[in-house]
Amino acid sequence: MASNDLLEVILRTDPNELNAARKRVQAYKGKGDIKLVADVETGVKRAPQSAIRFDVTDLATVVVGDRQYCGGRFTTRSIGELKAAVLKRAAEAMQE
Repeated sequence: MASNDLLEVILRTDPNELNAARKRVQAYKGKGDIKLVADVETGVKRAPQSAIRFDVTDLATVVVGDRQYCGGRFTTRSIGELKAAVLKRAAEAMQE
């Protein structure tokens, strides 16, 4: 599914697939570097102007040391966009 809207992905994905994905994610619990987030936060606080970079589509990349992480997009939908999404979902639900 080509959507950046997490709620839409959740609502449209088969519950069994979501449960399987959740189990895969939970399998990694406790296996990561617990200092990693703190180290990245420290690096961003130290030099936010160079640690957070945006491309032409407003996609953020967090760069700390020799590591890069996708920071996502920092946007908020307009009221018009939210209303259109609700109306679209309502129309789709009526057809089901």
